[in-house]
Amino acid sequence: MEQIKENKTALAIVVTLSIAAIVIVFLSGIASASVNANDTRSGRKPAITVFAAAGSMHAINEITRHFHQKTGRQVNVNFASSSVLAKQICAGADFDIYLSANPKWMDYVQEKNLIAVESRQELMGDRLVLIAPAESTIDYSGLTVEEMLRQTNGPISMGDPSHVPCGMYAKQALTAMGYWEVISGRIIPTSNVRSTQQSVEIGECPLGLVYQAGAKMSDDVRIIHTFNASLHKPIRFTVAAAPNDSGADFLNFLRQSESKNIIVRSGFTLCDPVSLNVRSTDSFVSDSAGNEWQAFRISLKVAFACTLLVAVPGILLGTLLARKRFFGDSLVNAVVHLPLVVPPVVTGYLALVLLGKNSAVGGWLYETCGISFAFSWTGAVLVAAIMGFPLLVRSVKTAVEMIDQRYSYAANTLGAGPARTFFTITLPLAGPGVLAGLILAFTRCLGEFGATAMFAGNIPGKTQTLSLAIYNFTQIPGAESATMRLVGISILLSFVAMLGSEILARRMKSQLGATA
Repeated sequence: MEQIKENKTALAIVVTLSIAAIVIVFLSGIASASVNANDTRSGRKPAITVFAAAGSMHAINEITRHFHQKTGRQVNVNFASSSVLAKQICAGADFDIYLSANPKWMDYVQEKNLIAVESRQELMGDRLVLIAPAESTIDYSGLTVEEMLRQTNGPISMGDPSHVPCGMYAKQALTAMGYWEVISGRIIPTSNVRSTQQSVEIGECPLGLVYQAGAKMSDDVRIIHTFNASLHKPIRFTVAAAPNDSGADFLNFLRQSESKNIIVRSGFTLCDPVSLNVRSTDSFVSDSAGNEWQAFRISLKVAFACTLLVAVPGILLGTLLARKRFFGDSLVNAVVHLPLVVPPVVTGYLALVLLGKNSAVGGWLYETCGISFAFSWTGAVLVAAIMGFPLLVRSVKTAVEMIDQRYSYAANTLGAGPARTFFTITLPLAGPGVLAGLILAFTRCLGEFGATAMFAGNIPGKTQTLSLAIYNFTQIPGAESATMRLVGISILLSFVAMLGSEILARRMKSQLGATA
C-alpha cells in the first residue's frame, strides 16, 4: 500500500512539472510576440538575420560588429556550408541576407524565388590553398603539390565535393592537375570549410584544402601552396537579400568603404559590384548516388560489431550494479549513463581529444602499435559502442533487479557457485531484459550520427553510415529520392529489429513459464 502511495506521488510530480513546462513555453511565446509588437510600435527595427558561408566567418563577424556600433541594430549570423544554408532557406527559415561561397547555391535559392534577384551581387573573392599544421616539422619549401602529397602520410581534409563549395573547387583543381584519382581514397570530407581547417589545426589531418583568407587568420596552420586560380572556377562569395527587403540596410553597409576595408584586411579580394541577375550555367552533379548500398552495408556492420563489443561487458556490469553495493558504485553508474545525456557531438569530440593521433593515448597507440581510431571504421564502431553501452547496462540492471533473489540463495544452498548461478538462474530469468538491451544498443548504434561524424568522419565507403548518408543527401539538389530510400531503409531496419525483439522476448517468457 505504501508503494502505491509513493508511485502516485511520483506520478503527480511528473504531471505537475510537465504542465508547468507547457505553461512556461506558452508564456515565453506570448512574451516574445509582445516584444516584437513593442519594437514595431516604437519604430525600432528588428534584428537582421544573415545566413553566411562558413568561409566568411572572420570578415562577416567584424562587419556585423561595426554595423551594430554604427546603427545600433542587432545582427544575428548563421554560419554553415552554403549548401546547408540554402537548404534551410528553402525549408522556410527566416533570413534577411544570404551569402554563398558558390554561385550554384545562390542559383538554387533563386529558382525558388526566395531572394530579390536585383540585389544579387558578387561581394568578394578568395583563393584555394593547401595547408598543414603550424607545428608540422616537414619542410615543404620548393616541393610541387605532387611531392607534398607524397611526402605526407595520412588523410587529407577537404569539404565534401558533392555539395560544399570549397570541396567543389578543391576537386576541380586536383582533377585538373591529375591528382584526384590518386588521392581520393585519402580524402576526409567535411561539412564545411571551417571543419576542414579545424581538423588540420588539431593535427588529425596533416593536410587540408581551404580558403586562403581563413587560413591566414589562424596561428595553428600554415599555407604551403596556393593553387593557380585557372585550375578551378573563380571563387566568388555572392550576396543577396530576401524579397521583403528587410536586410537592405545591411546589404548597403556591405558595399560601403568601411566593409570593403574589413574584407581586404581579412584576406579577401573585392569584386566588381555588378548585379548578377543571370543564373550560372553550372549544374549539380552528385558523386554520392552510388553510395546508398555502401552506407547500408557499413551501418549494419558497425551496428553488429558494436553490439557484439558491448554484449559481454554490458551484461556483466549491469548484473554487478544490480546485485552488488561497493564503494563508488553510484559514480560508476553515473559515468556509464553519461552518454545518454551528453550531446553526442561532445562524446565524439572527447574521443577525438583522447584518442586522436596528437593525444597521449592515441599518439602512443599510433606510434607503438600503428593503431589509429580517428576517421576509420574501427572509430565508428568505438563511438557507436560508447553511445549504445548505457542502454544495454540499464536494461540488464533493471531486469536483474526484478528477479527474486531467493532463487539465487536456493541455488547457493544446493552448492552452485556464483558463476553457475549466474548462467543457470540469473541470466535465463533476465533473458527478456538482456535481449531488449541488446536490441536497444543495436538500434542506437544503427542510428548514431553526431559522435560518428565528429570522430570517424563522413567518408563514403568507409565510415559513412545510413544517418550520415541521409544528412549528406539532404544537402544535394536532386537527391531527394535517394534520401527517401535511405529513410525508408532506416525505418524498416529499426522496425524489424524491434519486432524481432518482441517476438523473441515473448518466446523466452513462455519457455520460462513452461519450465517453471
